[in-house]
Amino acid sequence: MDVAVKNAPVILCRTHADAATGFGHLMRMLTLAEALRERGAQVRFALGGDPAAFAVARAQGFEPEPRDRFTTAEAPATPRPAAVLVDSYLYGPEYLRAWREAGVPAAIIDDLADRDLPAELVINPNITADESRPVYRRLGGRRLLLGLSYALLRPEFASARDTAPDQRLRVMIIFGATDIGRKTAWATKALSDVAEDFALEVVIGPGAPTRAEVEAAVRAAAAKGREVELVASPENLPARMARASLAVSAGGVTATELACLGRPAVLAPVADNQVAAAARWAEENVHRLLRRADDADELRALAALLVRSPNLRQAMGASGRQLVDGKGAGRAAGEILHWLGREE
Repeated sequence: MDVAVKNAPVILCRTHADAATGFGHLMRMLTLAEALRERGAQVRFALGGDPAAFAVARAQGFEPEPRDRFTTAEAPATPRPAAVLVDSYLYGPEYLRAWREAGVPAAIIDDLADRDLPAELVINPNITADESRPVYRRLGGRRLLLGLSYALLRPEFASARDTAPDQRLRVMIIFGATDIGRKTAWATKALSDVAEDFALEVVIGPGAPTRAEVEAAVRAAAAKGREVELVASPENLPARMARASLAVSAGGVTATELACLGRPAVLAPVADNQVAAAARWAEENVHRLLRRADDADELRALAALLVRSPNLRQAMGASGRQLVDGKGAGRAAGEILHWLGREE
């Protein structure tokens, strides 16, 4: 439901996406930007990255302003926004200070808590975020929105929560739009040798530089008799994820999306900052964690366990749904407008 907003504040959303950095930052920024827009804010979108990133932003109804690098020269931008919202690992503290010196308050979406944060508002939507609260206080964060209550998931995930998995047991392999870590082909090859009967659905995004090797792995799996489908840039990914029985993924945003849908996964982290989150998902009995991210035997064993254990899948799914309700973007947008003094 839209909220009355005084004076329609202009919020500049600034991020970056390409094959090297992935599209996770872009997708959650687009989600939050849309939630802000629905509540009456005017949203400008400044983006650096490759053409696929700009295409994704345009598909969500935004016309991004091209910005290559994060430079302090951006701060005196005209017209001056009411606030700037940043999501990237590529900016430095001086970038946020420049906005503050220009009289523009800054909010950031952060996962790492590893740098000076001269920002008035910090959003960390991860399962381990609350552990960083003292660090954020020490680094300069003032208003903190931490944890899965602020998970920035597209509304389609909340809408798909009541979708039942297909009767045909199906395992989805999904390692993000750009397949950082090159895990998609590896997982496809590993699961093609599992004895249990299930179909494989292999998902890749528009910016995946690994498409040729993924296609080769899919052909090899089919040659072994495995029912397998390669899906490139599906239009309604949340609904597809909901129809799967389980997944193999990394420890980033997709793990949170799967938890919201009640779909357990075997997690193979592809970045250092995903390891602690993946371990916590396992502790909460939402997902399983590969102890060694390149261990194909362990992946096959965990996948086979979940395939054979419908009651275990149901219990893990219930744990995930309890932790993630899919309404975090709306909460974060409301808090941002309240912070700016614009929400009634």
